[in-house]
Amino acid sequence: MRARPILIALLLTGAAEVCAQEAAPLTIQECLESARRYNKDLIKAQQRLREVGYEHWDVRSRFFPTVSLEGRYYKPGLTDLENNPNPDEAVLRARQRILEFGGDAREEVQFRDRRRQALYDYEGRIRQALSNVRRNFYLAVLKTQQIQSRQEVLRAVNEKLRGIRVKYARGVAKEFDLLTAQLDSLQQEGQIQALLGEQRRLKLTLLRLIGRPTETDVALSGQVEPFPMGLEEAVAMALREDVQARQLREEVGEKQREHREAGLAYLPDVTFQMGIQNGWGVTSLDLSKSPQGRTWLVDLSSRMWLSRTASIPQDTRFFDRDRNRFAAFQVSMPLFSGFQRYGQAGVARERLYQAQTALRDREDEAERRVRELHQTLRVQTVRMEIGAQQLQIARRRLEIQERLRDLGLVTDLQVENFRGQFFSEQDRFFQIQDAYIGALEDLRQAIGYFD
Repeated sequence: MRARPILIALLLTGAAEVCAQEAAPLTIQECLESARRYNKDLIKAQQRLREVGYEHWDVRSRFFPTVSLEGRYYKPGLTDLENNPNPDEAVLRARQRILEFGGDAREEVQFRDRRRQALYDYEGRIRQALSNVRRNFYLAVLKTQQIQSRQEVLRAVNEKLRGIRVKYARGVAKEFDLLTAQLDSLQQEGQIQALLGEQRRLKLTLLRLIGRPTETDVALSGQVEPFPMGLEEAVAMALREDVQARQLREEVGEKQREHREAGLAYLPDVTFQMGIQNGWGVTSLDLSKSPQGRTWLVDLSSRMWLSRTASIPQDTRFFDRDRNRFAAFQVSMPLFSGFQRYGQAGVARERLYQAQTALRDREDEAERRVRELHQTLRVQTVRMEIGAQQLQIARRRLEIQERLRDLGLVTDLQVENFRGQFFSEQDRFFQIQDAYIGALEDLRQAIGYFD
């Protein structure tokens, strides 16, 4: 029987440990790591990136061997055996791409474009998601501090209200003083409830961003750290890490390649074929040009006739019957085709200039934005320092006025005027704090710095 209390104690201890683990406050690093793994937008972007990765197999499959089996059957009486001397035929075909040279294949260019779009879309979504996580996290932490500040004021107001009620019951205090104290208490309670609602909204958004159930309530642990970089270091990092600038740099590289390959259109078209054949099949090495006209293809192909009734077509112009070898070579030199090639080269050159201009414009915009946001952060930092001093002064002035009122040197109306100024300074200081968090996270997002 004594074992049961021990078992119950162990179970309660384990349950307490589980609750303590569940109630452990989240840190900013835990939230950032959870967002990288479980954020829905990032998961969708990762799926798109994997989809493009599978497209690479489709694009590069042309370098793998292909094997096919073909069969034909001609029924006598329904077909012309004179034009089709083989009543039945079965052929095994195989082809292997050996080499490509010259310009890049169109499917490779299109694949690189899709991969580039998916990759930088994913990086942009990462930057946006992590910025939103930091913003909501620190705003929620800030709301806790603001709620505590409001609660301190509320405790002082309620203590004053209790004293006025005692005095009013004795007939010493006026009804006006009682109503004013009640109004101040209700006002602070309303502000606290508004802050609690805003904090709950921020936490719900944060939980969704990090992929956690939104019905849970979590505690947050952390404090806002000042921006750790100087202006020039931040500008350099922004130019190096800006997502759009990095994407444009790759696009400039693609346009440079297209401009170089535009000159390939002036080269002659060369077609070459050589191989061997016997009574069972043909094996040949082929050099040809892609349909787009800028990529040369080298293929090894083979055909094997599986039916003995099949005959191998032979072109006696290129076939050596004694050695079972054949070869064919053809050259086409473009002498004049209007201004088509000149126009194509001009288009490629202007597209390169456009990409370079877009890159320079993006770099200038990224630098301008970082300098502007850095200045905004400095202004908000100074405003927050000034706001803290103004709030402290307003609180001290209110305390002095309350003492003077107790001594009968000022009226209640004058005290209420100073109390209203204190509440206004408190509201203004809270707004400045929110603006400081926004300016800090805007700058971090602009340079891609989230640690």
